[in-house]
Amino acid sequence: MTLEDAVEEFRVGNNAATGSKAAEFLSRVVCGNIIKSPQEPKYRKIKTSSAKFSDVVMVCRGAVRLLTEAGFVLDHGELSLPESADVEMLKSLQGYLVGYLEGLKREEEDKRRAAVAERQEAMKQKRQAEKERAELVKKQMAQDQKDLLSNRVVKASHATELHFGSNMQVFQPKRSG
Repeated sequence: MTLEDAVEEFRVGNNAATGSKAAEFLSRVVCGNIIKSPQEPKYRKIKTSSAKFSDVVMVCRGAVRLLTEAGFVLDHGELSLPESADVEMLKSLQGYLVGYLEGLKREEEDKRRAAVAERQEAMKQKRQAEKERAELVKKQMAQDQKDLLSNRVVKASHATELHFGSNMQVFQPKRSG
């Protein structure tokens, strides 16, 4: 197996939350410390039983394999990087981990943008529906007014058709004269 294969196993085998914590820890703490101070022996040994390592790294699929592919040796619950190990492999691992973290950030940003766009589209549709409803209400009000006016005319003409008051004579006062 190669370092690239181990990175792929790590990337595929973990969810974003777990993988990002482990990648951040491995990149910043493990690789970062050794790259800054390659001759410092305390950075070249990791107890796999330590609380931080167990909680963050050991829960990730392929995380230990990443370290072993980068040159660490697992022996009696301890990962150690021999002095003869190539620090360039750790730089490569760190580069892969940083790329992984950047990819997760891009995915998260893409999801956030998609959610914002979805909310904006929903609001746009809601405003359009409200506008259409307002137009319908306005048309209905105009139709109601028209019907009211029409009904008045109909009622007046209906009264005329029934000849209400048609037999009545108009009173005209007599003129003296």
